[in-house]
Amino acid sequence: MLLNNFKPLLYFGNGGNFKNVKGSSVNLSEFLGLVNPYADYSSNPRVNALNGHVVSGAMRSFNYNTTTGTNSCIDEQTAYAWENTVQSYAGSATFYYFNTFRANGFVLFVGSGEKEEDLEDYKLENPLVLQVKNASCFTQADGKVITQRTFYNHTEEDVTINEVGLYIFAHQYLSSNQSGVQRTLTSNVVMIGRKVLASPVILKTGEMYTFTYTIDMSKFSFESVDN
Repeated sequence: MLLNNFKPLLYFGNGGNFKNVKGSSVNLSEFLGLVNPYADYSSNPRVNALNGHVVSGAMRSFNYNTTTGTNSCIDEQTAYAWENTVQSYAGSATFYYFNTFRANGFVLFVGSGEKEEDLEDYKLENPLVLQVKNASCFTQADGKVITQRTFYNHTEEDVTINEVGLYIFAHQYLSSNQSGVQRTLTSNVVMIGRKVLASPVILKTGEMYTFTYTIDMSKFSFESVDN
């Protein structure tokens, strides 16, 4: 199911907050893709912004190709930089003063918890730390967003997976031609969906399994209005 954390992605007003997997409140403007609105980007329209959001095509996308860029990010509770996963800063070698760039993508983590889903969920009940062999996120022609991740049981015991979480991550980049600072920041992920499996997936030692999470906007309905 999609959680309350999914609402800021659809919110038509200003502001809004997520709760990350640490339980901390994260303002929408500090997490979703944007550039610093106080900088002058007139000479670099590729990163120009409108109302706090990046307007150049690929940077608004959650897509990334099948990649190893997410494979080292295996602990739901650890902050990562998500480098080499989504598009990074697209400007020239001469960086603007205090430029801030963020790009986002969706990713999966798994756990062994069996607690029923709740709209207030913000983390897995019992996350598992398993190796990752593959990952991708792409948008189909019909608008469905497909997120996949292949988990590998590298432990010496069988692992039972009962829950799958869907998350949004932020790749954050800072630069300044005043101090020469260029760095990628780490951040915790935000869970926007959690599913308790009807039939657990048991991974024996050395086995892999690919999980898929689909966001299908066509499933939204007006049933409460129609009734």
